Amino acid sequence: MVGHSYSWGAGLSDILVVKFSSADSIEWAKTYGGVSHEHPFSVIPTSDGGFLLLGVTYSFGAGSSDLFVLKLAS
Repeated sequence: MVGHSYSWGAGLSDILVVKFSSADSIEWAKTYGGVSHEHPFSVIPTSDGGFLLLGVTYSFGAGSSDLFVLKLAS
């Protein structure tokens, strides 16, 4: 599951990723972002058991907003 966090993390809003087990319990939860805003668009499972996270960042990059791509291990 991917969404926003306004109370966890480093910035004004961060990307929150939560992985659930097959028994619907939380295996892990983590936030990603910098001092400004980050917005998730999609999380895609990869063939190695990890995930590809796509979003937009206002904390990093060359412009006012940039694409955010992050490969997460399982």
